[in-house]
Amino acid sequence: MPISTAKPPKEPREPKDLSGLGPKIAGGALIAAGDRSGQLAVLAATDGALVARGRHASHVSALTFAPDGRRLLSGSTDFTTRLWSFDPDARDQPLRETSTLGGDQTPVRSVAFDSSGTLAATACGTNNTVLRIYDCSSGGPKRALFEH
Repeated sequence: MPISTAKPPKEPREPKDLSGLGPKIAGGALIAAGDRSGQLAVLAATDGALVARGRHASHVSALTFAPDGRRLLSGSTDFTTRLWSFDPDARDQPLRETSTLGGDQTPVRSVAFDSSGTLAATACGTNNTVLRIYDCSSGGPKRALFEH
């Protein structure tokens, strides 16, 4: 007689409260999402309301919020990294593109801000082989590191 190794089904879980995640806004937090068509959305985690929306030319591959909770950094397979600003207390507003960082020659795979929000980093290439650091105020490159 065979012995079953299947685990018993788990008890259903209560939905998680996401208000402690992401940049804080009045009474809650924000969630950023992007899709294969290039659309971006910033949503209020508490009620799912659309806060802001924007667009890349193709697949959004990476997103992160700035520490101030008023800017979003997005990377795409269209080879661009864009810095957006928005009002976290408003609803259904367009994201305002403040700059396009650099001109990568491969898809952007990963994006990050430093803890002050003044510098941004991107990882590009099929294996994240190029790391670039940008100044967020000017949009200009500060340094590029290449895998050897």
